[in-house]
Amino acid sequence: ICKRLQVSTKIEQSLRQIVKVRSIVSELDVSAKPSDIVSKLEGFSDIALDVLALAVDEQGIRNNIERFCDELRFIAPKINGKGLLELGLLPGPGLGGILLRLKEAWLDGVISNVEEENTLVKLLVAEEEKRQ
Repeated sequence: ICKRLQVSTKIEQSLRQIVKVRSIVSELDVSAKPSDIVSKLEGFSDIALDVLALAVDEQGIRNNIERFCDELRFIAPKINGKGLLELGLLPGPGLGGILLRLKEAWLDGVISNVEEENTLVKLLVAEEEKRQ
């Protein structure tokens, strides 16, 4: 249909994303943690998110979509993969796992400053070193 209507690739991808994201809308209600909102909405285009926000009836879900667009998607750990490597961590999936857990901690308010992040980094690196 999109080819017949000569819809651009970007719009076609966004339409496909809208169909996909509609299946997770109920998981974005007011009880959803910020890290859950991010994990569900990351990767969707701005067009798909805008359409979804307009189409959703429930205000709490709409607020979470808008919060993701305006704030949550920009939250990230202060340390990056290079910093973890400098701490002696070996490259691999453990490194990505630590970065994800740090991001979730920031999002969910478990940590709120660099000192708390550094403390959590030490704990997570120690856990990962035991696994290696």
